[in-house]
Amino acid sequence: MLRMLLMGALCLSLMSCLFTVDSKQSTRESSWSDHERDQLVVGQTDAQWLRTHIGEPDQVSRLEGGAEIWRYENDKRSKSRVGLILLFNINIESDSTETLALTLENGVVTDQWVEYR
Repeated sequence: MLRMLLMGALCLSLMSCLFTVDSKQSTRESSWSDHERDQLVVGQTDAQWLRTHIGEPDQVSRLEGGAEIWRYENDKRSKSRVGLILLFNINIESDSTETLALTLENGVVTDQWVEYR
C-alpha cells in the first residue's frame, strides 16, 4: 500500500513539471497613451495640440452643425499557450481595440470617451 502511495506521489510531482504556460502580448504602434489622455482638458485642448501630441486621427466623422468626432485606435493582441506535455495543448488568442473618441466643436475638444472592442 505504501509503495502505491509513493508511486502516485511521484507521478503527480512529475506531471506538475510537464505543465507549460507561454504568454505573449503585442501592441501595434499606439496612437495614444493614458498620459496623453490625462492631459486633455475639455473646453481647452484644441485640434493643433491633438495633431502635435497624438497625431492625425485614424477616423474622422463629421456631424451636423460642424462638429467632428476624431477617433484614435490602439490595437492589442495576446497569445497564450497552456498545456500538459503529451496530453493536451490549448492555444488562446485574443484581439482587442481601445478607441479614444473626441468630439471637437470649432476646433476645441468638447467631449471625450474610450470605446472598448
